[in-house]
Amino acid sequence: MALVDTKDRKTHAAPRRRAGRPSIHEAQILERAVLDAALAEFRVHGYSGASIERIAAMAGVTRSAVYRRYGGRLALFQLVLDSQIALLQRQAEGLNRTATDPVEALRRTAQAYCRFVVSPVALDLQRIVIWEAAASDLSAIPRVPALPIDLSDPIDRLIAQAQACGKLPTGPVDLWRDTLLRLVAEGPRWQALTSGMAWDDRALMADFDRMWGVFMTLAENGRNV
Repeated sequence: MALVDTKDRKTHAAPRRRAGRPSIHEAQILERAVLDAALAEFRVHGYSGASIERIAAMAGVTRSAVYRRYGGRLALFQLVLDSQIALLQRQAEGLNRTATDPVEALRRTAQAYCRFVVSPVALDLQRIVIWEAAASDLSAIPRVPALPIDLSDPIDRLIAQAQACGKLPTGPVDLWRDTLLRLVAEGPRWQALTSGMAWDDRALMADFDRMWGVFMTLAENGRNV
């Protein structure tokens, strides 16, 4: 479940290609190389210290090519955030392929979110946004991990399905979603952000199971009201 940690691996430049317009496959390889390089650069140097020149050099492209395709540092940072959120979404979808019960699918999705927000990559990106936003144009970007619509929609659907079959009480779906994610993720996230210490996965999952139990107790009490 761990996200790829680019601090602990080399960033590979895009391979040399023939002259002319790149193929779809070549464009995908190029974009992956630039995003990998940008992620590594932002994690090491922060947002304000990041250099488009270094990103281009690591990716094996020209500085002008990065500006031409991505427009600048802010747009590139937003793409890095989006790529990490997309990775989280794919992980959650993969976990739910075998789940037939909406409550179990909801538990797996919340578990993936919990692991994501305390992963080394996500923590570094959150620190950048939180600590540097006031002094840079990062204030234009929602705080990480502000739950994006492409993840909140599946969670909301699972909650609605659980309500429809009587496994969660009726009520505003967004209220149940916010309650769940605050219970299972906010404590570990802020502890990791402020202490600088990584969570052991076994301890993280023990904490998750405890807070999931609290959520289900709230749900049971809600059904009995």
